[in-house]
Amino acid sequence: MRFLVAQSDTSLNRMIQTALHDNGYKTDEALSLTDAEYYTDIRKYDLILIDTNFGKDEVLNFIEEIRVKFPLTKIIVLSDNQHISEEIR
Repeated sequence: MRFLVAQSDTSLNRMIQTALHDNGYKTDEALSLTDAEYYTDIRKYDLILIDTNFGKDEVLNFIEEIRVKFPLTKIIVLSDNQHISEEIR
């Protein structure tokens, strides 16, 4: 399985990737939304972990594009926003 870790915090990105590698998963690192878009243009992912710090609207647009191109790809959104109204969309 191949995962895309799209997380703007370099140390958190590396920590997630290390944990995934240790459990046998292949990963790619995206430190920006531009990087994430590039990787999804050249590879198909089983799972994308994406950070909302890239901009909420931009991330939602990215997710919509992925849903069209790769409807079976699972997406987990990482957020430090604690407002319940933002949890489910």
